[in-house]
Amino acid sequence: MRSQNHMFVGVMTGTSIDGLDIAAIEIDPNEKVGFIASETTAYPFDLRKNLLALSQADAVSISSYGELDTALGKFIGNSVNSFLRKFGIDPKAVQAIGSHGQTIRHQPPGKPGTSEQSFTLQIGDPNQIAYITEIITIADFRRMDIAAGGQGAPLVPLFHQKILKKQESGTALVNIGGIANITYIEDTLLGYDIGPGNCLVDAWCQRKLDKPYDDKGHWARTGKLNDELLERLLNEPYFHLEPPKSTGKELFNLDWFERNTTEHQLKSMNSQDVQRTLLELTALTISNSVKETPRISNVIVCGGGRSNEFLMERISSLLDVEEKGGYVLDASEHWDIDGDSLEASAFAWLAFRRLNNLVGAVPSVTGAKKPSILGAIYNP
Repeated sequence: MRSQNHMFVGVMTGTSIDGLDIAAIEIDPNEKVGFIASETTAYPFDLRKNLLALSQADAVSISSYGELDTALGKFIGNSVNSFLRKFGIDPKAVQAIGSHGQTIRHQPPGKPGTSEQSFTLQIGDPNQIAYITEIITIADFRRMDIAAGGQGAPLVPLFHQKILKKQESGTALVNIGGIANITYIEDTLLGYDIGPGNCLVDAWCQRKLDKPYDDKGHWARTGKLNDELLERLLNEPYFHLEPPKSTGKELFNLDWFERNTTEHQLKSMNSQDVQRTLLELTALTISNSVKETPRISNVIVCGGGRSNEFLMERISSLLDVEEKGGYVLDASEHWDIDGDSLEASAFAWLAFRRLNNLVGAVPSVTGAKKPSILGAIYNP
């Protein structure tokens, strides 16, 4: 087995619930990050179904919450062990695992239309992970920033700044997962959740085709854009909030879509027209966010959405990429960045930051009253 100093493993399960991303990174004494290995592990059918149900339910029983918290923790622990064996990594060389967990609810400060207490909740019991792997596990990354008055999200911009600092100025990184977010690095680090990434197009595809996602956007490509419906969806107050801001599938789900759709519109459209319009919503809100951020010329796209060819075409068109003087748009691999493992790598890096009592979130991104050291430590 290979042995690496300063090695950390990150585990990420995003809002799409499309798989468990695992990444191993190496950090040298100068904090330079080296990417070692990564893979995505598919969820067992029942586990994914239960996670989807729990994340979308209005009310959750304590028993179902507790059982799924344990089940996901065990799955993560066993998956990490398999990952380490597959890539010949000595578990004793891993200083810590950073586990984001599965977000079940996210209710940040300033949520429109509510005066309720702010909170964020992720499951995937880190005690199980630490026990199964016999490796220090760090989890619960978001709640300290919430306690400091922040959004608790997004948490990846500091890591983006670390790995992109050598790129030319005017570069933004857009991550298209279930929710899309943007990071912009110049004099001040900025980052926020844009809105729906894959979550709506995936959910509609699952409902109408019983498929987890629209492969390369082929189905959406067959539909016709409904401008009236698109305009109604764009009236969502979240899109008009100034950052810092964050959101999740608690807002952007099919119930939200149906509340913003008239019965007449649904009757006059076929299913692929709806898919086409939902895809345009994602493309338009992403392109608008890029245009509204000053001095951007290069846009790097990571996350599962970069594999949706039609979505990338629409973003490219809206940003006038082909025009002289337009934006440069590339998938992250063009910049030697693995777009599937970037977020998992970020939580490995945040585990390193926690073990060394270094800041993991900054007010310019989350709106917190002060920078925060993130995560709780679970010893095996």
